[in-house]
Amino acid sequence: MTQIPAVSVMVPVYNVEPYIERCAHSLFGQTLGNVEYIFVNDCTQDNSMKILSKVLDHYPNRKPRVKIIDHKTNKGLASARNTALDAASGEYLIYVDSDDWAEKNMIERMVSVAENEGADLVLADYYVDYKNRKTAYVSLADTIKENPNYKELFFSGKIRLFTWNKMISKRLYDNYAIRFIEGINMWEDVATIPRLAFFAQRIAYLPEAFVHYVQYNPGSYTASCSADSIKQMQGAIETLEVFWKEQGCDPQCKAGLDELKLHTKVSWFVNTRGKARNELMHKYPEVNSLRNKVQPFYRRCLAELVRRHQYRLANCLVFVMKQSKKVIFR
Repeated sequence: MTQIPAVSVMVPVYNVEPYIERCAHSLFGQTLGNVEYIFVNDCTQDNSMKILSKVLDHYPNRKPRVKIIDHKTNKGLASARNTALDAASGEYLIYVDSDDWAEKNMIERMVSVAENEGADLVLADYYVDYKNRKTAYVSLADTIKENPNYKELFFSGKIRLFTWNKMISKRLYDNYAIRFIEGINMWEDVATIPRLAFFAQRIAYLPEAFVHYVQYNPGSYTASCSADSIKQMQGAIETLEVFWKEQGCDPQCKAGLDELKLHTKVSWFVNTRGKARNELMHKYPEVNSLRNKVQPFYRRCLAELVRRHQYRLANCLVFVMKQSKKVIFR
């Protein structure tokens, strides 16, 4: 009888030739044996799949548990995530982006915490890898200590809504029919993770970092802030607003959603210029009186300046922070 995988690790693949080898080695080399791997080829235009195949040859014991699914057309990140989700058979699910990589004990540690605490969602700290710079450790401990209400934290984005530093029970996806919104490939995680967290019976925080979030891939979705990506960000927020209303207008979720809108306006201010910026600054006027108390100090300052329409001062702050290269603006 085939053993049910403890975890399904799901990896969308698209034009990541410089990164896929390191990613695959870090996943196949995990210390936990009972793992299923699902790679979704979203019509990559480079040699990513060939490199993946060569890496897999070094791990013959993993091959029986590896699924490679080819899209016939390029469908985007959200669709690739759904394809993997529909093929997964693990009790828990972890997404890893194919330009990132993970410490080898990631899965074993997260499964251990889930089992010991009876959690259906485990979130962990993470690393940020900068080009030609030291790796930064990002801890969630202070954020959670300031506000231990997970509903508000997840809806606000104060806990960054990446898929890859979270292990989530497949039951949450299936029982509540939650899937990624196809067509929303920028912030597809923002539109999805809070909905899963809303239904989680138990959320556990693991104060250890495993995933290395690569910040020097110019082709990644998060490196873009085009008109289309802005539209998708708005779509993610609209998805959460509809969900919030469907679930009875939970006040904690509403507080978090307002924080997310303010955070979004700050990101738009940083990444746009001219007429586009002026139009975006008039979005979500209901949050103009909101004061963010949990985000890092520079973000609180920037949010306050944007809220007050002090754009010249805000520009100066953005310039200083970008020069220091210490900020992830997403």
